[in-house]
Amino acid sequence: MSWASERKTTRTEDIAYCLMGIFNVSMPLLYGEGQRAFIRLQEEIMRSRYDHSLFAWNHHFPNTLFGSSNTPGKGVILGVGVLAPHPVAFNSSVDITPHNMKRMPYAMTNRGLQVHLRLREHNLPKDNHNNHTHWAILECGHQNNLGTAIAIPLAQMSALGMSESEDSFCRAADRDFIEVKYSEAASLGSQKIYLFGAEPLWSRVSYSFHRCWLREYGQELGLKFHKALYCEYPIKIKDDDNASHTWNYKNKSMTWDKGSRGALAALYFSKKDGPAFVLLLTFIHLWNPKRQVGIDIHIKQVRDNMNEPVAAALGKVRLHQILVEHIPSEHGHALSEAITTFSFENRVMTARIKEELIFDDNMFVLDLLFSGVKRRNSEVAPQD
Repeated sequence: MSWASERKTTRTEDIAYCLMGIFNVSMPLLYGEGQRAFIRLQEEIMRSRYDHSLFAWNHHFPNTLFGSSNTPGKGVILGVGVLAPHPVAFNSSVDITPHNMKRMPYAMTNRGLQVHLRLREHNLPKDNHNNHTHWAILECGHQNNLGTAIAIPLAQMSALGMSESEDSFCRAADRDFIEVKYSEAASLGSQKIYLFGAEPLWSRVSYSFHRCWLREYGQELGLKFHKALYCEYPIKIKDDDNASHTWNYKNKSMTWDKGSRGALAALYFSKKDGPAFVLLLTFIHLWNPKRQVGIDIHIKQVRDNMNEPVAAALGKVRLHQILVEHIPSEHGHALSEAITTFSFENRVMTARIKEELIFDDNMFVLDLLFSGVKRRNSEVAPQD
């Protein structure tokens, strides 16, 4: 692998295909799979050889080698797979050879690489550039120093918020392997763990933002959601809407920075030849150790009946002006749920906003529920 680290090929897949004869393995040629070809090559090598030196590589290459589809515009790499994306990762592994002993077998599973390794906890302080929690000691070492072993840096995926299993790990990003004395490693007991197989793990971009999603709003009753506007708290008093943000109508959601003091939103609903109202939402970040959010809901009835064309009615309702008029006082207590009721024709409408876990992402969910109406199945939550 180290010999091939400086080799260049015209097609991405050929960096793997040209090595099949050297490693005496075979696999189908699938042009178009990109960097996945080199991962498949390593998986085939694992099936025929017991050699931990396959995992002795360094993350000293650009992340674009993982493939352009795995390089988001935002976010931070939390960890990478145990398999290298390209031979260049083995550039400094030229003199590493496997030890003679062969212990428990290892194999790729649907949880990652199942392998028995000696683990040593990493006790250095963690920061933005240092998230690994353990050293995994491999059964290989430098050829000219048989009394040592190679240890690769691992991050416990439960510590990264990526798994609830204590035995799941990934390779720590941007960290090189180290050399440890084998006499010290031998005293550690071997344990079964699962190592994330390939590609990087990215932090969620949405972690730095709050999100509010409009889920249910009485569509069965003919209620229409026309427009919405929101701005960060405290609101800037202006005669125009320059300080406001337009609602994401495709996902029926709004997002705001967790670093701000909060957000205010105004949502305009109406029913043809029926009542029209504006729902006012307040989210204020409380300065307590948990950085909780205070929630409040108000309803402002803007017209008794929509007995004129919708376009004309929409033009008369200035949501920014309504937000300016409704400047709230700060909340003293954090709420995980806020509820208010409102008379709607011959029914009672309940406006409820609640923090929920949707597809592993915490967000505020807004529902407008009506007495005597069965709640329909929710639409898919926003993923953008």
